[in-house]
Amino acid sequence: MGRSTGGEVGERGAARAGRDCDAEPGHGGCAVRPPTLRLRELEERRDPALLFRAHKSSLVNLKHVKEVAPWFGGRYKLAMRDAAGSEGALSRVQTRTLRARLRW
Repeated sequence: MGRSTGGEVGERGAARAGRDCDAEPGHGGCAVRPPTLRLRELEERRDPALLFRAHKSSLVNLKHVKEVAPWFGGRYKLAMRDAAGSEGALSRVQTRTLRARLRW
């Protein structure tokens, strides 16, 4: 394999621009994608009044929550204000925190 500049695919497939990476001969370089962030990193940078960690796999913009509805197993689901009518899980642990924040 030859060395080419353009981007480095790092941990979890995140590309970091401006670094060397391995490229197959004749490939012409690496695909450069914008750097990706983990939810934990986004959470650290977030505006706490705006984004909320609803579940271990999701951050939610509180301005876009339409409804908090009971679900199964003592959990709740969040209905969002979007054209698709998206829904997401609210973990039991985070339910207490969200109740306090929204005073519901």
